[in-house]
Amino acid sequence: MRDATDMPAAPQRLPAPRAAWIVLGALALVLALPLSGLLPALLAPSEHWRALLPRLFSTYLKDTLIATLGTGFLALLFGVPTAWLTTTCRFPGSRFFSWALVLPLALPGYLAVYGYHDLLARASGLMVWMRAHWGSGPASLVEENLRYLLLVGILGSVLYPYVYLTTRASFRRQASSLIEASRLLGHSATSTFRRIALPMARPAIAGGTALALMEVLNDYGAVRFFGLKTLTAGIFRYGYDLDDKAAAARLSLLLLGVVLTFLGIERAARGRAQFHEGAAPRPLSPWQLRGPKAWAASAACAIPLVLGFLLPGGRILQLAWLGSADGLPRGFWPALGHTLLLAGSAAALIASFALLLAYAVRLQRGLPGRLAARAALAGYGMPGAVVALAVTLGLIHLSQTFGWSLLSGTFTGLLAAYLVRFLAVSYQPLEDGLQRVCGSLDDASRTLGIGPWRTLWRINLPLLRGPLVAALLLTFIDLLKELPITLLLRPHNFSTLATRAWDLQEQSRLPEACLPAAVIIFLGAAGALWLHRSLERP
Repeated sequence: MRDATDMPAAPQRLPAPRAAWIVLGALALVLALPLSGLLPALLAPSEHWRALLPRLFSTYLKDTLIATLGTGFLALLFGVPTAWLTTTCRFPGSRFFSWALVLPLALPGYLAVYGYHDLLARASGLMVWMRAHWGSGPASLVEENLRYLLLVGILGSVLYPYVYLTTRASFRRQASSLIEASRLLGHSATSTFRRIALPMARPAIAGGTALALMEVLNDYGAVRFFGLKTLTAGIFRYGYDLDDKAAAARLSLLLLGVVLTFLGIERAARGRAQFHEGAAPRPLSPWQLRGPKAWAASAACAIPLVLGFLLPGGRILQLAWLGSADGLPRGFWPALGHTLLLAGSAAALIASFALLLAYAVRLQRGLPGRLAARAALAGYGMPGAVVALAVTLGLIHLSQTFGWSLLSGTFTGLLAAYLVRFLAVSYQPLEDGLQRVCGSLDDASRTLGIGPWRTLWRINLPLLRGPLVAALLLTFIDLLKELPITLLLRPHNFSTLATRAWDLQEQSRLPEACLPAAVIIFLGAAGALWLHRSLERP
């Protein structure tokens, strides 16, 4: 028997440099400081909490769950079948639909409502007729249920691309041999989808649905339009309209509990199941649909595209053209400049922080690094209203404790909230890019006496141009559409395209509001198509 000393020694991994620990600690502190005021506010006395309690579950939680679960169901109904059809079948328009179905990502819910304004105005006329002929009782019941249906229909139509993109990417990565074996055994496309592809794509479907649910919980503009009292609307009302930060903090805690519950349900349902997609899949030979099946597939793809983009987007462009007949509305160019300046500078700042975090986690290679990465991802799961409230309370707490002039309503508050909310958006492409860079490059550079940050600058950064551009673009597009954080924390007399559209709509100047909305749609559509193209690459 060979002696243990004769065995080849395992390669020694270089210890993490001190700089990695400093970066991890500093970023953890940056993320924690804005949230430092949330916990004290939970224990503070509240003027309205006792009166709010009877309506907490009967109104706020009920409206939140109806809007979230209904939108999630519709997103699944639109996203999963269209992803399967465009990936595995050929039918009239299949190539067009494969990229066009991502376009509703350019329309946030509060803008889609503008496009449906005329249709909703006709619905209000119908309600007047029902009250006159049916009585106030039945008409009120129909009106309440109709509000839920319209909100779910609009949000589901614009949020299904989250499910579509992740599910389509999973279908493309699945082993084509399994699907072709099912075909040889006589199974149809529908049977193969139900028995093989759908179970294998479950993690991707759950991930896309979770993203859609997070957007529903983050929405304020659409629920405000329909008069629903969701938890996000309650945070706006009690935290800012009534200035009861303690009540708003407790609503924030409940909203975070809803988020964690949705994420925990999927994990509990998964149990110990493992999902494997196979390695190096070859291109799949698609089913060629003909006759009624082909046209039914085209219709199934056309319906969500029309409802989620063509109908509201076309109406917004039409109203924007009417609104520009007498020239651009006052404040358009300053709002455009503020948007580009704020979104561009914030995206650069967030991408820089994300790059430092991803590289520090790469150097540390241990549990603290993994915990730091999870903390970075957790911010994206917090709705914008919760982040805005936490940052407001945190900056007030710091100002009172240390005498710092870090108050909400300043760019400091906006940038802090953006960092907490969108750090994960930049982190993901940079972390994936660093994984593709050979790990031995860092160790070899350090062995030659080159420090870690010089290694990042001279070796890794040139290799990360693509992921860095992706991080900047994705973050910029999200910041472009962001409404709750900007609406709550913007400085006085400061408007972006999103807040300008919101302000004009609140003043019943819809054609003028559609001008900044059209710019947001154009830039968002360009970003959505770029995202689709990047996911389609092998």
